[in-house]
Amino acid sequence: MYKLSAPYPNGRIRKPSIITIIDPKNPPAVAELVCGKYKALFSHEKMGNLKRLVEETTNLFTGKHPDFLLNTLKNYDYEHTLQAALCLVHLLAGRHFDKAAPRLKARQS
Repeated sequence: MYKLSAPYPNGRIRKPSIITIIDPKNPPAVAELVCGKYKALFSHEKMGNLKRLVEETTNLFTGKHPDFLLNTLKNYDYEHTLQAALCLVHLLAGRHFDKAAPRLKARQS
């Protein structure tokens, strides 16, 4: 799971590496990384339904949701969606740890 590094001697938190090896074809691994980043960014907030969101997205793309057919598009598949989600998570985490203004709140991420 994704964890923050130990603080520097001056008390500042080390920025975690934004390079994370993960298989975007593995939805549980993506969910774990997303939840870990969320906890690292907003440790005082409740996790919410992030894992459920990934599960429901899986159901949408695989035809397991009663209101949607199986996705058969070749260029826009579930792996592409998970890759985009991972990119966004890494961008938001980098922005947060660089203390960019305005600061993101848990509900905005």
